[in-house]
Amino acid sequence: MIVEGASVKGKKVLLLDDLRTSGMSILEATKILKNAGVEDVVYLCLGTHTNKVPLAREI
Repeated sequence: MIVEGASVKGKKVLLLDDLRTSGMSILEATKILKNAGVEDVVYLCLGTHTNKVPLAREI
Protein backbone atom coordinates (compact mmCIF):
# COMPACT_ATOMS: atom_id res chain seq x y z
CA MET A 1 0.00 0.00 0.00
CA ILE A 2 1.31 3.42 -0.89
CA VAL A 3 -0.18 6.51 0.72
CA GLU A 4 0.16 9.70 -1.30
CA GLY A 5 1.68 12.56 0.63
CA ALA A 6 2.74 10.48 3.64
CA SER A 7 6.42 10.95 4.44
CA VAL A 8 8.35 7.96 5.77
CA LYS A 9 11.78 9.43 5.11
CA GLY A 10 14.07 8.79 8.07
CA LYS A 11 11.44 6.75 9.92
CA LYS A 12 11.74 3.30 11.46
CA VAL A 13 8.99 0.92 10.32
CA LEU A 14 7.60 -2.25 11.89
CA LEU A 15 6.04 -4.67 9.40
CA LEU A 16 3.66 -7.27 10.78
CA ASP A 17 2.77 -10.42 8.85
CA ASP A 18 0.47 -13.25 9.82
CA LEU A 19 2.34 -15.99 7.96
CA ARG A 20 5.79 -16.27 6.38
CA THR A 21 6.08 -18.68 3.49
CA SER A 22 9.02 -17.71 1.31
CA GLY A 23 9.78 -14.22 2.60
CA MET A 24 9.28 -12.64 -0.82
CA SER A 25 6.50 -10.27 0.29
CA ILE A 26 8.59 -8.89 3.15
CA LEU A 27 11.59 -8.55 0.84
CA GLU A 28 9.54 -6.56 -1.69
CA ALA A 29 7.91 -4.41 1.01
CA THR A 30 11.34 -3.65 2.48
CA LYS A 31 12.69 -2.60 -0.94
CA ILE A 32 9.73 -0.24 -1.47
CA LEU A 33 10.09 1.27 2.00
CA LYS A 34 13.87 1.72 1.67
CA ASN A 35 13.39 3.40 -1.72
CA ALA A 36 10.88 5.76 -0.05
CA GLY A 37 13.56 6.78 2.47
CA VAL A 38 12.77 4.58 5.47
CA GLU A 39 15.79 4.38 7.77
CA ASP A 40 15.16 0.92 9.25
CA VAL A 41 12.66 -1.92 8.77
CA VAL A 42 11.84 -4.47 11.46
CA TYR A 43 9.73 -7.51 10.58
CA LEU A 44 7.54 -9.56 12.91
CA CYS A 45 5.82 -12.71 11.72
CA LEU A 46 3.25 -14.62 13.76
CA GLY A 47 3.63 -17.99 12.02
CA THR A 48 5.44 -19.93 9.33
CA HIS A 49 4.78 -22.86 6.99
CA THR A 50 6.39 -26.20 7.66
CA ASN A 51 6.36 -27.08 3.94
CA LYS A 52 9.68 -27.02 2.09
CA VAL A 53 9.42 -23.66 0.34
CA PRO A 54 12.63 -21.85 -0.70
CA LEU A 55 13.24 -18.74 1.38
CA ALA A 56 13.72 -15.38 -0.33
CA ARG A 57 17.36 -15.30 0.77
CA GLU A 58 17.92 -18.66 -1.00
CA ILE A 59 16.45 -17.53 -4.33
